[in-house]
Amino acid sequence: MDQAMNLQGEASPHSSTTGMGYKAMLASGIGHFLEWFEFATYSYLAVVFSKNFFHFASDSTSLLLSFATFGVGFVARPLGGIVLGQLGNRLGRRSLLVSTMWMMALSTFAIGCLPTYDSIGLWAPIFLVTLRLIQGFSLGGEWAAAAMYMVEWAPDSKRGFFGSLHQVSGALGLLFGSITVAILSSTLNQEAFNNWGWRVPFLFAAVIGPIAVVIRRRIGETPAFEKLKAERTSGQMRAPVARHSNKLKNSIVTFSLASTWSLLFFIVMSFMPVFLQKHVKIPASETFWISSLGLVALVAATPIMGAISDRVGRRPVLLAGCAVFAVFTYFLFSFLLAGGGFAEALIVEVALAVMLSLFCGPGTATLIEIFPTELRSGWMSSIYSLSTAIAGGFAPFIATWLVGVTGLGIAPTFLVIGFAISGIVTVLAMRETAFKKL
Repeated sequence: MDQAMNLQGEASPHSSTTGMGYKAMLASGIGHFLEWFEFATYSYLAVVFSKNFFHFASDSTSLLLSFATFGVGFVARPLGGIVLGQLGNRLGRRSLLVSTMWMMALSTFAIGCLPTYDSIGLWAPIFLVTLRLIQGFSLGGEWAAAAMYMVEWAPDSKRGFFGSLHQVSGALGLLFGSITVAILSSTLNQEAFNNWGWRVPFLFAAVIGPIAVVIRRRIGETPAFEKLKAERTSGQMRAPVARHSNKLKNSIVTFSLASTWSLLFFIVMSFMPVFLQKHVKIPASETFWISSLGLVALVAATPIMGAISDRVGRRPVLLAGCAVFAVFTYFLFSFLLAGGGFAEALIVEVALAVMLSLFCGPGTATLIEIFPTELRSGWMSSIYSLSTAIAGGFAPFIATWLVGVTGLGIAPTFLVIGFAISGIVTVLAMRETAFKKL
């Protein structure tokens, strides 16, 4: 009978769930796009911010202060992960998605309106740091909420692919931010770009933010959370020992894996434009285009890696990602420092982006699958946010500091290789999650 009804045109439960999964992808993806567009655009404009908000210090110190302010946004992420993650466990994924979107949109728009140091003195960097903290608090809950929304709506056999789309939406935000900065820096003279052109990307939040909120309000809760609510109501929750027995191990694996992923991501996507400007002597406008093309490669490769992880498992793909960074990073940076130009830098950036896709493809689904539904939002949000704050947010700062201390342009590769080796140990120790029910 069921088969006959399906032949007559009624959607099967599987097709219905898949259809809702794609709607959920749009709802979470558009907000994730905006948040990464605005949050990471700061890194592309680090040199401009150093001149407008920190030029009371020397050039090298002002750049370090600018990168430190970028990292400050990540300091608030663990707090946001703890507070908002617990709300996600209690109130649901959709409520969390709406509230984080409002916080990010308003704080981002405010950055675009900030007066500079020349106008209000030290209040300018103080206000900037405050707004970065609000952005970070918001993103601490947003990342996990958007990721859970996509993966929990996905069919079991496509969780890696759906999770990869979460990364694609963020990468598209980075790409749009990079292209926007590239166009502005290429079309405006340096004075206009430094005076007002840098504000344009942040003012987009006034348009995109409300649209994202409306879309998110129209999608229901995930099947996994609805099942959890039903279990709470009926008193059929699993025993605490069964639920929490692997919590410590899962927390360690999540922290280590997310730390490796975060550091590699922000070295490739946030530090590289500045590295190319300062050490390879490539003009700023060209580095933005190089970053944009690298992001195109990341967007194209990430869903492929996510789909592969659905077939072969998460561990083989993640292990390959750790291995290629451990082996090839030193040689790629040496190739650039030997006298590379635009073409050489583009080759290296695309290669690094494809290498990074080995993490971005299976990474989201892996982290979601580690914890059970009733713990997922709070624990995954807080642990992921803490690891990102430590290893990701300050990665450009640490890399810049290493170059300054050692006097070696190649120094950031030692940081990358160390984390890649740590990632190999973590992946070998973790259990395979791809083929189990969520």
